[in-house]
Amino acid sequence: MLTWEKLCEAWATGINERNPDAILPLLTDDFCWPTSARGPADGIKYADISNWCLTAPLESYEYESTIYDGEDIVVGTHKIIADGVPNKVLGVAKLRDGKVYELQHMRKPV
Repeated sequence: MLTWEKLCEAWATGINERNPDAILPLLTDDFCWPTSARGPADGIKYADISNWCLTAPLESYEYESTIYDGEDIVVGTHKIIADGVPNKVLGVAKLRDGKVYELQHMRKPV
């Protein structure tokens, strides 16, 4: 079962090591991330993730805590450093067949 911690570990590898192959297998082909401020108005799609992992202005991504792990949703927090500013992020990943089909997040500088 996909957990928030496992998802964050994959994102961390994708961002920290600039290795999109770590996260892509966990996303559905119709994946959408509508709350990303760095993507188009209708959200970042599966096809955009490789480039996003390689070019996002993030210096660090780190798992922080799990709020809920379920069959259809995982929720938790992680830390990032974006454009030199530490942030705490609350994330919600909606799951279908064990993969993420939608990601929502809110972040705040800390």
